Amino acid sequence: MAALFAYALVLEVVGFVAATFALLLFFFRALERQRWPLALAGSLVTALLTYLVFKVWLHVQLPASPWGG
Repeated sequence: MAALFAYALVLEVVGFVAATFALLLFFFRALERQRWPLALAGSLVTALLTYLVFKVWLHVQLPASPWGG
């Protein structure tokens, strides 16, 4: 629950992709006990795929990163 609360706090600050990547990385490493390469790859792929589905395909407005992404 604390991880989801932290995700909600940083979502606007760091943007959707970075916050989602960090949350998934925590879930994969701490809860699922995945190895680092698999956790990193899974987090990155999932964050980018959800971005593509919601932002590009469905045209949902997501929090932008500080770098404009």
